[in-house]
Amino acid sequence: MAEFWADKVKRLKKEGRNKEVLRICRGKIPFPGAFGEISIALRKLIREKRKQKQEYDDLLKQLYENSVVGEFFGFSVADVFNERTAISIAKRYMPKIDCSYDQIGYEEVGTLNVTDIKWIVEKWGEPSRHADPTEHNSALYKELERELEAEHKKEMEDFYRGSGFSPEPIDLSKPDRAKYIFETTETEPKKKHGCLVIMLAVIIAFVFSLIVSAII
Repeated sequence: MAEFWADKVKRLKKEGRNKEVLRICRGKIPFPGAFGEISIALRKLIREKRKQKQEYDDLLKQLYENSVVGEFFGFSVADVFNERTAISIAKRYMPKIDCSYDQIGYEEVGTLNVTDIKWIVEKWGEPSRHADPTEHNSALYKELERELEAEHKKEMEDFYRGSGFSPEPIDLSKPDRAKYIFETTETEPKKKHGCLVIMLAVIIAFVFSLIVSAII
């Protein structure tokens, strides 16, 4: 059996193989666990560079952009049933996300920790403003929402067809359907009760006939 990606990442982290962790987790975007592991791996690599007095601008940029992209996607794309579809959608949208530090800053990027912000300000200074990554990319996010809604609908229809049920959801706002559902729910116990009475009557009649036969 193939090793589950999260288990493999856990093992690689213990072995200090952070670049391999990055490679695996980047292939699992947009799932929340992937964003978190990418940030952890990048922080470790940055610390190594700082310890060796080496430049780490590119790694810091990757850390910031990973945090912004993670905030943008949130759990929305990961909610798609099909993992391959979710990853495909994320790959198409990632290059379109504006991750400009000067316009987004750090206050609204919740996945950045205190140390991340310290490193960022040391390198890039203070931004012109702070903004929520999703609101900053609002037009793109609305486009993503429309696509996700269509994808959810398609996947639900496929699921219902595969299960043998109608893909059309029950609308309780329609009186006739609501009446059918509630009437069925209310009368169900009565039907069961009626069956029990009939079964009890049959048993009593059978026992009575046995008693009569024994007497005769």
